[in-house]
Amino acid sequence: MHHRAPMLMSAVVLMSSLILGFAPSKTNALVTLPTPCTATTLVRDAHPLTAKVVNVSLVNQDVNAVDDFTGAPCDIGAYYDNGLASSIVNSSVHGSIYFAVVARIAGTTLDMQDSSAFEVGDKPTHTGTQHGVAIAFIEGAQGSVARTEVYNYQKNGFAADGPGTSVVISDSRFHGSGPTPIIAQNGVQFSRGAVGAVTGTTMELHEYTGCSQQDAQQTGCTPFVSAGLLIFDSPAKSIDRKNNLYRNNDFNVLNVQSPGP
Repeated sequence: MHHRAPMLMSAVVLMSSLILGFAPSKTNALVTLPTPCTATTLVRDAHPLTAKVVNVSLVNQDVNAVDDFTGAPCDIGAYYDNGLASSIVNSSVHGSIYFAVVARIAGTTLDMQDSSAFEVGDKPTHTGTQHGVAIAFIEGAQGSVARTEVYNYQKNGFAADGPGTSVVISDSRFHGSGPTPIIAQNGVQFSRGAVGAVTGTTMELHEYTGCSQQDAQQTGCTPFVSAGLLIFDSPAKSIDRKNNLYRNNDFNVLNVQSPGP
């Protein structure tokens, strides 16, 4: 059964790894005292999400989002909500359940470059639950993602959601799971008023096989689709798109706008 979370579109009812060399140097890997997962104010599924890193810029770091005392995965790898500017440079963030990286609240700016985000979703295997987003900007946060490799995500590679949210993605790659009956993935999503740009970026292997139109006619299941780039209730003209490569997606670009009143 597919459950929907408030922010994420499960693509749309009927209308709708290769590494680029951005991994941090092992000689610069994060060496710290053991740390727990820390509670944040971001709530999903009726509980505050926990994070491994909170409002700390990362340079040449490998963040494995696991509580060092319990061994349990954190909900978020790196979390930013302090209304200030932060950055993630030449770093990898992985191992979380809900988000690898999330920036939220107006005034918060996050620039991520030459990095990677991966292995985000339910453990030990991904499920059809509508979470597991590698990189998210929400609630008016702004920033950029450049030269970044994103893969092994449960739901979306990237999501920008909500009015005031603005993100520029360039020269990056979002690599989905390929044909899967488990969940309708999207590579990049702009939704509910979020704007920005996607340029020089690859979005590939987002194919949902759980219920096709033909299956729906025969069994009554609800059909969904996946997209390389999903635009949902955001102004498509305000999302610059050029020099992108789309491969093996149900829809390369899917633009869905809710009917007006």
